[in-house]
Amino acid sequence: MVNISAVHMSHIETGYTKLSLPVLVDLACALGVRTDDLIFDKDTLGKDELLEEITLELDSCSKEQLLALRQILSSSKEAIQKYLER
Repeated sequence: MVNISAVHMSHIETGYTKLSLPVLVDLACALGVRTDDLIFDKDTLGKDELLEEITLELDSCSKEQLLALRQILSSSKEAIQKYLER
């Protein structure tokens, strides 16, 4: 999908060869993610970046999906809070 050989991909994965910017972009497109997702650990994202990612996900939702997600989010937030209070 990114027009590189399996050997080249293996060399990139093992650090034997460096990843070029065009191949990085092609990999991100093939995987349906942003280049940042391949470079940075998601656990290191700040609150603003996390909110941006959530907003991007929500932008493509229908009204019905958003209503369901709002209820799921509310219930999940409440459950997490109870868990953390233990």
